[in-house]
Amino acid sequence: MKNYLITGIAGSGKSAVGEALADKGYRVIEFDGAPSEKIIFKLPYRQRYDRRTDQPATFVRGSGWDELQYVDWRVDRELLLPDLEGPENQIQFISGYANNWHDFKDDFDGIFLLEVGQSIIEQRLLNRTSGDWGRKYPEELQHAIETVADFNDSIKQLGATAMNAEAPVDEIVAGILTIIESRN
Repeated sequence: MKNYLITGIAGSGKSAVGEALADKGYRVIEFDGAPSEKIIFKLPYRQRYDRRTDQPATFVRGSGWDELQYVDWRVDRELLLPDLEGPENQIQFISGYANNWHDFKDDFDGIFLLEVGQSIIEQRLLNRTSGDWGRKYPEELQHAIETVADFNDSIKQLGATAMNAEAPVDEIVAGILTIIESRN
């Protein structure tokens, strides 16, 4: 199975791109967006860790800056690996945000970063209709705005292909599929 990661900060368009890929018949697994009939949703993949103790975080959602300052969102590789197996000729997409992609970047045939700037992140989070992350608590919005550049840089260092996520979704999807076809 060919596995491609689609990642980006909150508001970068991961769910919209995933929906468009699912509409084209691709298998899409998401773990940090809103559940959908078209996308396989696996919330347990991602867990929160306190970066001071490297233990599961005890913060509750909405506990403000302490939560955002000290929590790493990590994907549990052992939970993910079985979903990366399948027919050799099948393509699937894994979509989500995590702080530990570097731990298993080699498990993917490619990584696509949905890259957007601070003003677009702010606009999208304040106007989103699926979920309230970044909209309900001001600390979340500020955190996303302040960390987008660092997150984007960290993903590019993994060899990700940056996609202009300010473009229309159909253009983003066409670009991703064109890149995949050129590599095969």
